[in-house]
Amino acid sequence: RSWEEHSMRVASRVFTWPQEGPRRAYHAAFTAALHAHTVNLHAHTHVTEDRPLLWNGQLSQRATEDLNQLGIKLCLADDVQQLVWWLVGSRLATVDARWIYHQLETVQSAMARGKYPQEDVDHLLHSLTIFVYSQLKRLRSLHQAFPPGRHWRPQLTYTLRTLRRLEEDPGTRHLLDQTGQPVIHDDVYAALTRHATLWWGEVLGSWQGQAEGRLHSLMSLTREAHSTIKQDAHNYDHVFKSEMFITYTTISYREFSRHLAKIIVPLLSPTYPALSTPTPASTPTPKFTTLHG
Repeated sequence: RSWEEHSMRVASRVFTWPQEGPRRAYHAAFTAALHAHTVNLHAHTHVTEDRPLLWNGQLSQRATEDLNQLGIKLCLADDVQQLVWWLVGSRLATVDARWIYHQLETVQSAMARGKYPQEDVDHLLHSLTIFVYSQLKRLRSLHQAFPPGRHWRPQLTYTLRTLRRLEEDPGTRHLLDQTGQPVIHDDVYAALTRHATLWWGEVLGSWQGQAEGRLHSLMSLTREAHSTIKQDAHNYDHVFKSEMFITYTTISYREFSRHLAKIIVPLLSPTYPALSTPTPASTPTPKFTTLHG
């Protein structure tokens, strides 16, 4: 099913929290505290592309104490407070995937113990749908979302592990079934295929317009492509095999070969000179006669 279909099905079940209410108040307070924390963190931390600044699920001691006091004042159980942390944290692009994984464990445990009323379950369903969609979207741009490097590998590992846990836990799988979410493994495979298709299409597409007919250049490009696939095997294969039982470079090589064939076949196909069509000799126009003359 498409994301739009998922959204419509989820929207028919999910209702917003009342404008005034304990959950709404706690949600707003937590969001404000998290925003202040991340602004302060970015102001005092040097960030580089190869070493991302990720929120690890921690706030300042003062903010944590204030939220605990607010939860007590609003008579919110700890399970409900932890759900709010998941609802907000799971939507962050720059969040430590380890924390997301362990927070999901906490939420799944509470759900299994029947700690959430239907209103909370509806919001959890909505957040799970958004989370799955967001992570699949990131996998469709694998090299940009999870670039090679030791700082990004744990992010990819725990992102896949979280998706697998969503699939394997009966409670969350039951919720995802209500939205028509396919088996997550299949969606991950499709996302990687889409990425490899676009990736090699862009690489070979730009070459095709520049080097048509130069087979030696094509051979050089093929060697570079094999080097890239070898690097991807080092960076990605172990993670995808261990977490999703998928070999990424098998997908990548297949898509590379498919795009390459589109270039090679025309280059190797025999060409024949166009045969000129002889001009017919001038012939007199036949004269037709009737029976009467």
